[in-house]
Amino acid sequence: MKLKVSELNANIAKQQNDFVIQNATLETKIAYLLSTVQDLTTKYILLNATHSSEVSQLKTRLTELSAKDNHLETTVAALQIQTTSVTGHTQNQTSTGSTYVRWGRKTCPGNGTSLVYSGFAGGSYYSGSGGPADFLCMPPDPIYEVNASTDGNAYVYGVEYQSTVYGSARVDDDMPCSFCKTSRSTVIMLPGRNRCHAGWTLEYHGWLAGGASSQASSEYICLDKQPEALQHSVTNEEGRLLYLVSSQCGSLPCTPYKGGQTLSCAVCSIE
Repeated sequence: MKLKVSELNANIAKQQNDFVIQNATLETKIAYLLSTVQDLTTKYILLNATHSSEVSQLKTRLTELSAKDNHLETTVAALQIQTTSVTGHTQNQTSTGSTYVRWGRKTCPGNGTSLVYSGFAGGSYYSGSGGPADFLCMPPDPIYEVNASTDGNAYVYGVEYQSTVYGSARVDDDMPCSFCKTSRSTVIMLPGRNRCHAGWTLEYHGWLAGGASSQASSEYICLDKQPEALQHSVTNEEGRLLYLVSSQCGSLPCTPYKGGQTLSCAVCSIE
């Protein structure tokens, strides 16, 4: 019986020793865990502080980029306005518009045209066997390149009316002209009609005119229906002579044309 009590005491002592060892081990583990938790807490705090700093920096950077973006948008908008202005100015400088001569008048018609200058009709001498065939609208303010005479092989003369159906203008009156600019881009001279086709704008209408068939060659021009005369001379000084043009049957079909009938004309424009 005494042996059993002794063994029991020894066993209790061993268990107590084991408990002490286990308790020490547990305290060590708890201390380690606490240390680990403290370390992780410190790291978390540091990481959170670093993250907050980075977030703050990113927010600051985002604000700066937003401000730059707004500045760029303002700059782009300003450049677009400038581009539109330049484009519009360029289009105004280079786009629609054309010119023509109104023969027999000192002014341009009031239909969206502007007067470039009012001048004097000119051309080669009526009886010459050569020389240029076209009519010129000579400006009233000539500027000579050199102050010297030429060889005298080509000349420009004034133009005199030679027909009697010119309204207030008389035979041998000198013919004026006006150089006109229209906002419409295309201008044509329409022979044989005093009205334009559909869609076209009438600049002016009148008589188809040119040099006589027995004289020097000339181009056809559209003489205004109510021609005026220059006041500097109403005497017969010859020069370039202007006649009305009639249609002749043959290679020109009749109908629709009529033999011996004075032809009309129209100057027409379109956008």
